[in-house]
This record gives sequence, structure tokens and C-alpha cells, in this order.
Amino acid sequence: MSEKVATTVAWVRASELHRVLSNAALFMEDNHGLFPEISLVQFNFDAHRMICVATDRFTLGVAKLDLDGVKGQANNDDGATFNIAAPNVKTLVKAAKTTKRDSATRRVTIKQCYDGTVTFEFSSGEHFTMKTPSQSLPKWRQLIPSDSTPMVKRSSVGLNPNLLARFARVNGGSHQMAMYSFDEDDDRKNKPLAVLIDDDFLGLIMPIRLSDNETQWRVVRPEWL
Repeated sequence: MSEKVATTVAWVRASELHRVLSNAALFMEDNHGLFPEISLVQFNFDAHRMICVATDRFTLGVAKLDLDGVKGQANNDDGATFNIAAPNVKTLVKAAKTTKRDSATRRVTIKQCYDGTVTFEFSSGEHFTMKTPSQSLPKWRQLIPSDSTPMVKRSSVGLNPNLLARFARVNGGSHQMAMYSFDEDDDRKNKPLAVLIDDDFLGLIMPIRLSDNETQWRVVRPEWL
């Protein structure tokens, strides 16, 4: 039997894996049977950072961890990209939860194998080998505005409060949140709003399409006030 060859991608603090993966998982499609292509979290590594991405079609969450040698360290400059299915994401989030006392010392070594599996080895002894799904996320980077994308002021926007509530849970709810719209010419177009939280999270949320009724686009004082 041929030996399974694995390449070490990076090591990260378990507490940081828990933070980043938990933030991304808030935006993951949970129905794995119906939507396997987005019922996952995508891991992206380069020489300087780890990024976890998830979407459920209505929201998008992108969480970042700087691999600065303290919170984590990349093994090489080549980078890596792989997906972890929703059931395994939940397993990892649970396993990565770390007490404050151990947060500086408990590490996870992430290895990518050539047989299509990824291994997460915890310094505390836990070991998980997971098969990576063949599905991949849509080209999510194209949805995020660039520095040259015009920003516009929106007088009205409809949002699903259940979707908006997910952003309140990022980083445990202790954060500052800013929202931006980036429609080029018409602020009534049904395009996503960008959500920035602290300096390590970017999200998108799709607005609810409002009707052409003019009263939908301005504040109407109720008769009872």
C-alpha cells in the first residue's frame, strides 16, 4: 500500500481556529443534503493569513486570521485552498474551543494530503482526518467591492432581521459594525450590502427587494403617532 503523503499547510492557535471558523460558520448553508455545494466552509491560506469563507446565498461571511508567528504560522509561501463540509465544520468548532488558560499554548497543525483529505492535529492529542468535498464555492471574491467601486448613499433598504442577526454574533458580539452599499448608479438595485466588523471580518447581506410603491422608499409617519 502506497504511503499517504501530507504537506503541512500551517499551525494556528486552537482558540484562533475556533474564532475564525465559528464566525464563518454563521453564514454556512446548513442543509447539506439539499445544497451540498455551499454547505461547507472554504479555507484559504497564503504566506500571511488564513481566510475562512461561507455563504448560504443570502449572506456571505469572510473571516481572517493573520499568520504572524504568534497566532499562527504558514509553512510555505505556496498557499492552499480546501473545503470542509458542514458536519465536519461543527466537529472542528467544538474541538477547537479552548480555555483561556490554554489559549496561548494549544495549537492545531493543519496538513493537506494528496488523497483528498485534510488533517487537523491538536497539540492536546485530538486528531481529525476529513475528506474534502469536491464542490467549491461560487467566485465569491467577485462579489466584494474593490477600492475603485463607487459607494452611494441609500435612503431606504429592506433587510431580513434574521439574516442581519448573524452579524451581531461575529466575534461574540463584541465589535463595531459598519455597512456600505456600492451600487454604481441606482440605489434601488437589489445588490448586496458590505458589512465590515473590526479588522478581521467582511460580510455581504442581500437586501429584500422593495416594491415600486413610492411609500416603500421613504419614512411614512403612522397615523397613530
